[in-house]
Amino acid sequence: MKYNKGDIFTKYGLVFKDNDEPDPKGKRPVMLMLTVSEDSKYFYYLTLTSQLDHYVLHKDSYYLAKKTPENHLMKTSLINLQSIYKEPVQRKSTIAFIPPNEYEKIIIKFTNWQNKHPDEYYGEVSRMLS
Repeated sequence: MKYNKGDIFTKYGLVFKDNDEPDPKGKRPVMLMLTVSEDSKYFYYLTLTSQLDHYVLHKDSYYLAKKTPENHLMKTSLINLQSIYKEPVQRKSTIAFIPPNEYEKIIIKFTNWQNKHPDEYYGEVSRMLS
């Protein structure tokens, strides 16, 4: 199965990197950062939240993704640009999609944040993004 950059799927059992706590909701939408082919071994993704109050305090570290007919988001969400997650590729069902023009805007803002505050996986991801 092939996945494309900007695909959004549901992640179960996420443990947050910033506090090592399991997601209290048990599941969370996440955005795939890179295209994943059948021979790929890992997903790299960013988490989404509908807690829009984070954006007011931390505009540089979140991307505001508004719900549109094109992206099929259930609601306007924030994409957390601070933490990159990596896991072995598994079969996932896409629940939404970030269109290419918006994906490029996310990556620009993500790169600006990560250049100043690099995550442990930023080196791996940045080589694949260019």
